[in-house]
Amino acid sequence: MDNKELQFSKHNKYYLVVLIILLVLGFVVRMIDLKDPPLDFHPTRQLRAAVIARSIYLQMAPDSDPEFVDYATDPALYDYVTRREPPITEGIVAILYLIIGDETLWVSRIVTAVFWCLGGLGLYFLVEKLANKDAALISLGFYLFNPFGVIASRSFQPESLMVASMIWSLLMIILWVEKRNWKTATLTGLTIGFTILVKPNPLFLLLPVFVLLILSSEKIKNVIKDTQIWMIGTISVLIPFVFYFFINPAAGGFLNNFWLDIRTIIPTPQYLLGWGSIITDIVPFSLLILALVGMPFYDKKGLLLSLGMWVGYFLLGVFVPHHIYTHNYYSIILVPMVAICLGRIAHILAESASTLRLIWKIGLIGLALVAIAYPTWNVYKELNENDYRNEPQGWEKISEALPDDQRVIALTHNYGFNLAYYGNRMVANWPYVADLSLQEIRGTEGEADFDSFFDAMTDTYDLFLVTHFGELNAQPQLKAKLEELTIFGIVEGYVIYDLSSN
Repeated sequence: MDNKELQFSKHNKYYLVVLIILLVLGFVVRMIDLKDPPLDFHPTRQLRAAVIARSIYLQMAPDSDPEFVDYATDPALYDYVTRREPPITEGIVAILYLIIGDETLWVSRIVTAVFWCLGGLGLYFLVEKLANKDAALISLGFYLFNPFGVIASRSFQPESLMVASMIWSLLMIILWVEKRNWKTATLTGLTIGFTILVKPNPLFLLLPVFVLLILSSEKIKNVIKDTQIWMIGTISVLIPFVFYFFINPAAGGFLNNFWLDIRTIIPTPQYLLGWGSIITDIVPFSLLILALVGMPFYDKKGLLLSLGMWVGYFLLGVFVPHHIYTHNYYSIILVPMVAICLGRIAHILAESASTLRLIWKIGLIGLALVAIAYPTWNVYKELNENDYRNEPQGWEKISEALPDDQRVIALTHNYGFNLAYYGNRMVANWPYVADLSLQEIRGTEGEADFDSFFDAMTDTYDLFLVTHFGELNAQPQLKAKLEELTIFGIVEGYVIYDLSSN
């Protein structure tokens, strides 16, 4: 395939200008509603990162309030937020806090948006190599302006850095397959290792891609003898292995139910139906089909890379069956995956368009602008639909109403992270309906009798806080039980029950 044939424009500056414009606009879109608190998308996950960033910042800030530092750096708070991945994004945000001189939470959106756009640059180079520059621009447009991608990539989570480094890892694998020298092999191993360190999920995509590309070009006996392959594998594994098995061995705690989840969750209807619903929420069904149809039109490298990614994505879904159908950000990797798979179809269309008259080319550029503007407008509406600016003060008031010497269990929003971050107060969590359903599916329910379950859950606590009345109404037995208790305090937005009256 000659990437130079039948390009939409004969001017290289056109591609550079459009690339810069797309990356700038992609960043600007992610700055919509910049200063709203991070409660618009998976707030539990974002507030966890905010707690960690605050802790790092306060340990570095020389004039911090000692009492505030004591809370923010309390080991109990570390256990509460259950740190899993290394705090790379949180550490960068904390450094920016230090430079600014204040904890300015919205800078996290700038950091994650920059990561995503850097991933977009890698995507452009990757698709250009697999197809051509026109295809690279079209794929980049989808990657930057996919509505789910816009909202998820500004979230204070490791996902933006994970996706960006995964894309660069795919590019490095392709470069190594082409060059097969030690320098590229070393850079490939380091890039893959860093990607898995950020979050292990991309391992499931990168490994099948790497294996398929190697086996397609070498016999197995040669693969076994290839020292560059062994070096890439060693570096890739060594970096995350040190962290996840020695520095932070508790990070793998969620694997405790691995085999149990495979046996109990995968056979359920909600597993496939929920997973399928998430896929089509992230990528419109028509584009998903187009991406899959376009895969066989790639040359061998592009086809194997695309196929390896899909194999890896479904392996990920088997490995984390609960998260894949309940946490849509576990499928954020679909955005770059589909963008890459669309590359060959985009290449074919761009070649056809290259022969058109100038007026028709201008019309196509206009359609491309509409294709960007329409989802961007929908994102703008969605992000401005809810205003969370008054939420922090509300959580501060709730925290002030809880006596310091009273132990509290709560049915509250986002597993208590609103209180932990905005109110500097940790509470134990009463399970949500989804948690109870998961326990039922796994067969790990507690006491069969609700009264016994309630007593076991609340035995060591003095007060029961309720702020999440939707969850309370969904648990009629709990609601009836709490109505038997004396009310310790009641304010608009929450109720505190006295457990000593039980």
